[in-house]
Amino acid sequence: MEQEATARWEAAVADTLCAERGIAKLNQVEAARRAGIARTSYRLYEQGERQPDAVQLAAIAEAFGISFAHLLGEIDRRAQAQ
Repeated sequence: MEQEATARWEAAVADTLCAERGIAKLNQVEAARRAGIARTSYRLYEQGERQPDAVQLAAIAEAFGISFAHLLGEIDRRAQAQ
């Protein structure tokens, strides 16, 4: 059961980053640059192949112009819906 919850969370992170980046009207290169993250790493986050840590999520939220709490809330909402 725990693996299933982890998989839902990881998929929700990827989906949320993509969706919130679209709302912010940023491409991956600009999102990564604003967050101070390597473009390749950011791409892997959106593909669900790598998971950002809390510090990286906070930087991404700032790059999107949203709060860290909002970003986590959206990730959680998507994880619960899956």
